[in-house]
Amino acid sequence: MGEGQLREKLQHIIDARKLQHVVRLVGHRVDVPRLLSASDIFVLPSLFEGLPFAMLEAMAMGKPIIASAVEGIKDILEHNRTGLLVPPGDSTQLNTAVVKLQSDKALAQRLGEAARREFEACYVQDVMVSRMMHLYERLLGCSA
Repeated sequence: MGEGQLREKLQHIIDARKLQHVVRLVGHRVDVPRLLSASDIFVLPSLFEGLPFAMLEAMAMGKPIIASAVEGIKDILEHNRTGLLVPPGDSTQLNTAVVKLQSDKALAQRLGEAARREFEACYVQDVMVSRMMHLYERLLGCSA
């Protein structure tokens, strides 16, 4: 997000590599849909995740996603179907995946559309509530 202890160090790296035109540390934002709509690719290079809400937002908007293959992410994203998964901490493979989606617009579009369909099928509120109710009913031995 561009906040926290490493902000100064990250800004120094961005400045030293003259990446200000492509990398911005924007900090906490409330206009995520507007920012996502301006992006071509969503990248989540996490080392660990729970339920990655930012990724779900990108899926809802049909953005092609590249993310680390860690618990939480790989439970939601399927490699080469709804996004691209890379080993956590592997900047070389992360870079390769970004270049791949930048150069293969058809693949990026296919992955983004599949991610949006997956979001709509599994992660919209009504679907999640219904699935949770069915799970509770099953666990409690009830029938609806």
